[in-house]
Amino acid sequence: MSSLISSNQSSASVLSPYWSPRRDHLSASFKKVDHLDATKILRRDGKLIVPSYSMLTPELLSTLRDGGNLFLFGSLESESTRIGDIELNLDTLPTSEWYLKLNKDIPAFVRFPSEVPILSSLYTCRTPEGAEPLTYVNIHMQDRLVSWRRAVGAGTLHFFGFDFDSLTCANEEVRYLLEVYLTLSNNRPKPFGVSVVGYGPYGGMGYFHGSAASSIEGLSFVGAVDPSPDRRAAASREFPGITTVSTHKDLLEVDEVEVVVVATPPSTHYQIALDALRAGRHVVLEKPMCLTVQEADDLIELAQAQGLVLTVNQNRRWDQDYRAIREVVFAGGIGDLFNIETFVGTFDHPCRAWHSDEGVSGGAAYDWGAHYVDWTLQLLGQAPTVVTSFGHKRRWYEVSNLDQITIHMSFPEGREATFIQSDLAAIRKPKFYLQGTEGTLVGHYQPITKETVTQEHGYVKDYYHFAEAPAELELARYEGPNRVSRQTITLPPPKRYGFWRNFADHIHLGSALEVQPDQVREVIAVLEQAHLQSKDG
Repeated sequence: MSSLISSNQSSASVLSPYWSPRRDHLSASFKKVDHLDATKILRRDGKLIVPSYSMLTPELLSTLRDGGNLFLFGSLESESTRIGDIELNLDTLPTSEWYLKLNKDIPAFVRFPSEVPILSSLYTCRTPEGAEPLTYVNIHMQDRLVSWRRAVGAGTLHFFGFDFDSLTCANEEVRYLLEVYLTLSNNRPKPFGVSVVGYGPYGGMGYFHGSAASSIEGLSFVGAVDPSPDRRAAASREFPGITTVSTHKDLLEVDEVEVVVVATPPSTHYQIALDALRAGRHVVLEKPMCLTVQEADDLIELAQAQGLVLTVNQNRRWDQDYRAIREVVFAGGIGDLFNIETFVGTFDHPCRAWHSDEGVSGGAAYDWGAHYVDWTLQLLGQAPTVVTSFGHKRRWYEVSNLDQITIHMSFPEGREATFIQSDLAAIRKPKFYLQGTEGTLVGHYQPITKETVTQEHGYVKDYYHFAEAPAELELARYEGPNRVSRQTITLPPPKRYGFWRNFADHIHLGSALEVQPDQVREVIAVLEQAHLQSKDG
């Protein structure tokens, strides 16, 4: 199991066999057990997943009557069978893409769409006596029950009429649906009040977080901080009714503020987060989390002591190209991953705002490195054992950040990774270059332009930041002597506000938090060491 997964995540146990954690980034919250341990788990009112009816024993059902939650999946062997005293009349539907309709009376389903697609065979049935429906599928304009739950003595049986083995990245939304449902928690009716410190100019991170909190069920945007009167006025126009103040300490006096988003320059993150945690507020930090490991440790320790949520908006974990790469890697598409090379850059004058000032930004390593190093650690599933770095200052002397920085990371078993950020790259390297024992996966940047013709200006061609569009991905696999196959990797659909959706599920229901602070601490450890070494170099 990845060393990056925090041990305080909620977990369930899966009766063997089960899928490897490397096949699905969410499966790390499950633990494999055998039949002997299974009865002990149920007796402790725990959660046990049985992937197939053929693995369901009379002993497990008997133990369930004493308490606990048993999650049973499809792949039943006959069209009519029984689960203890529960009679089923099952119809088996072939593998296809189906749309599961969700019972929105279930708290865990509140923030999901009304329908969720699944690629699997299905096992539908009549509603058993005393059962509560969970999901349906509509066939020929008729709803047919797919999943349900029912009390069995002091315990609860949860039946899912789809294949457990289908719950990989290919069925990511259903996999997440199950992850959230496993919390079995009640949803707080009142939304959590979210505020942002550092509203910024129109279209910036303050506006983004305000839009997200206004769009996600269970959250409400209630306040904004900015020293600029013009920006506070803009925040009030864009989000009528919110409280606007000039300092974060004024914001902490507002009772309805429960979640503080720190979207100020990196050098200020630590103190603002510290003040918010001490005031009993949950904290979401923009990248980078902070500038030193000591600061990260202080924040993590305080959040744990206060029983508060601390996380970081690593929003690019939801980028389409990264999610596609993760799916290929975890499915074994390139074999054993042993080398990752990532790059971001161009040949142009760096911006002259705080992003390019070392004293405020932390240095070049902390800019895009907060994303690219995070991707690397997530894909390799461990922290590096050695970090080396080298920096160049050769042309852009009016800003204090380095013109180029290279970070090299060495991992156990000889794996390695390199990240380069450059303002001196007239020809860009690939965004991603991943090597495995079975193949290579490469991602190339796509330039973003918009061409228009107007009566006032004639032909106009607008250019947008090259790193915003997802990369074009190509997979090459070794197929035998002198044979290498090539294929373009199709990107998954976008997930707007993916971070905030997971945050709302976690804070309301206790489902696993996608961005654990311990994971980001490892990113900060790499960035801090790289920054210090590049300055020495």
